[in-house]
Amino acid sequence: ETDIVCVARGARPPAQISWWLDGEKLTTKITESTAEEDNLTISSLNIRPSIQDNLRNLSCRGDNPQLTESVLEDTWVVSVHYLPRLTVKMNMLDAVKEGSEVNMTCLVHSLPPVTELEWLQDGRPLGPPVGANFLNRTLLIPSAGPQHKGEYQCAGTNSEGRAVSDPVLLQVLYAPRCESVRSSVYGVGRTESVSVTCEVDAYPNVVNFTWVLVNADKHSSLPTAQFYSNGTKSVATVSPRAPQDYGVLQCWATNVIGQQKDPCSFRIIPAGVPEEPQNCQVTNRTSDCIYLDCESGEDGGLQQIFQLEVMSTDSDKFIANLTSRSSPSFIVCSLPPKESFILVVYAVNSKGRSKQVALHSSTLAGPAKETETGEDGEILTAIFGIVIGTILVLALLIVVILLSIKLRSRRTVKARNYSPDVGKCEAHLMKECKETCVTNSQGPDIIPEKSFFQERSETTVKTCESEDDTNLSTIQVDARKYGEYQSVTFTEDPELISTPKKLRLLQEIEGDVEESGITVETPLISSIPSAVQQWTDHRKEGLRLSTPV
Repeated sequence: ETDIVCVARGARPPAQISWWLDGEKLTTKITESTAEEDNLTISSLNIRPSIQDNLRNLSCRGDNPQLTESVLEDTWVVSVHYLPRLTVKMNMLDAVKEGSEVNMTCLVHSLPPVTELEWLQDGRPLGPPVGANFLNRTLLIPSAGPQHKGEYQCAGTNSEGRAVSDPVLLQVLYAPRCESVRSSVYGVGRTESVSVTCEVDAYPNVVNFTWVLVNADKHSSLPTAQFYSNGTKSVATVSPRAPQDYGVLQCWATNVIGQQKDPCSFRIIPAGVPEEPQNCQVTNRTSDCIYLDCESGEDGGLQQIFQLEVMSTDSDKFIANLTSRSSPSFIVCSLPPKESFILVVYAVNSKGRSKQVALHSSTLAGPAKETETGEDGEILTAIFGIVIGTILVLALLIVVILLSIKLRSRRTVKARNYSPDVGKCEAHLMKECKETCVTNSQGPDIIPEKSFFQERSETTVKTCESEDDTNLSTIQVDARKYGEYQSVTFTEDPELISTPKKLRLLQEIEGDVEESGITVETPLISSIPSAVQQWTDHRKEGLRLSTPV
């Protein structure tokens, strides 16, 4: 429902308002009020539009009854939105015969228009069905068959919602066909009887049955006393007495459309033990399970079951016994790991059991996960060992290098800090020679020329001969310029006084202590004449060379 308001103003007395729908005056559900001081009239119409009111004209008229030609009118076109209204129309009103063409059309009335359209068969959406096509709003079935029978609907959707049409039943007439076969082979012993059931699907479902036994010798129909029928089902009883009573038993059904194309066939064979399972193989193994798959052999005309026996080849112990009623497939678990087994499988029916099929198999050493984990652990252990070994080798090399550097540094410091024996080389640079120290021809009182000495400004080095004539040492003293030398005095001979000269002691640069460990000795007097050698030998004990300190 909705309320529509119409207002008229300016009339005196206030105007009267009326409602019209396509020229028809509306008199119900109208509320009107006036305000004379404002010359105002207000009218409200409560209306519930229907689909039939869509596009009709709704008018509001105002007039002053005391004035002629004072009518004013305002008109609206009614637009009614509603759910889709759908109807399915089929080209055939009656049931259709199998193979006929069927067309269904969906008639749609909708405002606003539908945005989606679909077909349903027995309440299930079609997408599309096999052998059916969608063409705009038409469902086309070129060749109708049993799979197309059922109730059809179309569904449409617009902004107001979704709506579904009423169902239309499609009936397809077809000849009988086999519905299901419980068993295609029946084993029957002589003097025994077996019941064979034949069930068909047909429309109409009024069916007549015929049974025929086919063997190498002849085709013979069963008498009606050997079977009975109920609707689309028939049951025949067979009691073989001779070899010609075995063969293929065929079931034929017929309705008003015709006879079924292919009969339902059943093999009647002498009952016997089943055939052994075929193509047996182990499909999978674990540390505690074995998977075995086989194919069924002939069941001997009777229902069969399958048996599996498991024995250990190591201990000849019976391990397991399993039974399968559907197929010769087995999963044997809870077996000890890494052990060999014999698997024996066979079939059993009421007549006995088949030949045995034996296979050899074994369980694995351990679960696959444990094996993989062990391999990963060994790899990680090897990598860890390599890393640790590399670190140890590097650490050992570093220690060796550090020790080598330290030992070399100690030798260098020891060589630089080496000081001679104070008993053999005194601090005041007195030299005592055990052997001849000078070989020059000049006398001992001759002061060497200045050219034999070199002035130095850094250090003075005095070299002394050790007791074993093999070790040399150096003494470093502060460099100093001497103003003059003291005289050289002999105990017995007249005193020889050197000429005062500003001389320096000869300084010898220290050699490479780290490599050789020795220094070069330079005599104070470069040479002494050989003529005075004897004299020097005689006086060598009293020879003393003094320098200022």
